[in-house]
Amino acid sequence: MSAFWEDFVWLAAAVGSNPLLIQGPGGNVSLKDGDDMWVKASGRRLCEALDRNIFARLSRRAVLEALDRGEEVFCVDGGGARPSVETPLHALIPQRIVLHLHMLDAVIRSGLPEGGLAALLDGLSWRLLPYARPGLPLSSLVRKSLEEGGQADVHILENHGVVVAAEDGERAIFLVNELIRRLWLAQRPFALPDATSLRARNDAGWGIPVQAYPHALAFGEGAAALLAGGPLWPDQNVFLGRKICVLGPKERLRAALEAFEQDCGFMPVFAVVPEGGVLFSPKIGASAAATVSALGQAALRLPGGCAPRPLSEAALDELDNWDGEKSRKTLDGA
Repeated sequence: MSAFWEDFVWLAAAVGSNPLLIQGPGGNVSLKDGDDMWVKASGRRLCEALDRNIFARLSRRAVLEALDRGEEVFCVDGGGARPSVETPLHALIPQRIVLHLHMLDAVIRSGLPEGGLAALLDGLSWRLLPYARPGLPLSSLVRKSLEEGGQADVHILENHGVVVAAEDGERAIFLVNELIRRLWLAQRPFALPDATSLRARNDAGWGIPVQAYPHALAFGEGAAALLAGGPLWPDQNVFLGRKICVLGPKERLRAALEAFEQDCGFMPVFAVVPEGGVLFSPKIGASAAATVSALGQAALRLPGGCAPRPLSEAALDELDNWDGEKSRKTLDGA
């Protein structure tokens, strides 16, 4: 199995290094060999797969039995790693390799009124699943899909991403490339931020990120549509919260932060200066920064600046009260 394992680990690192497929510690992959199943450990990053062991080893049978009992918390493996909260999903799908990707184009298209997925994915073995909280609710939807429709190569998850299943790495790469090609949204050009304006507003000692994509949230119709709505996918809510701090005309950062905390009940880790750029809190973590960058990329890819459907308030409440995401934030240092 060594060559197969090496190909799998390379594939995990490859998808984890593509910010249009994975952001920060998000997403997860798995490999089955008989009853043995290796799944990404919670809080670990796929992009590190070639540098260290990021996987937990489990019994697939034991995971399915726990799922039948309605159990969501899985014990750490012998190496001390806690399996991903999506472990039941990976155990349910029969194919040997399963990739759960937070593909931005799929997230955007699945939330558009006219996403056109049927025409775009014609000829592939695929299904569309409505949004469900990660963990047991999503696993239950996948189980129902498999029981009613049989095996599928691709599941599109509304406001979440995609699940790709294959028997080998070559097939998995083919399917991922097909999704990239078919769901691709053209990115509009964007300029450098107005650093002079940002410095003039920044009376709280925050930083101006040198990365380009976060600043895209300050310019254009796509950015305005995202800033006006709620979180599009679970990790946005987990790492950034429900609301985005947007400075008003000529408003300085300190006053905006005080008003935001009073209204929303938490201190943001970034703020948007319309037509200027973005400011980062000194306390922003790597996962939050990666999520801001993904939002900027999403803003540049929204067709015609239209607003995709955000997660509902009920879905956000469920995420906020879910121990699985609280644990992941702790493991990630968020």
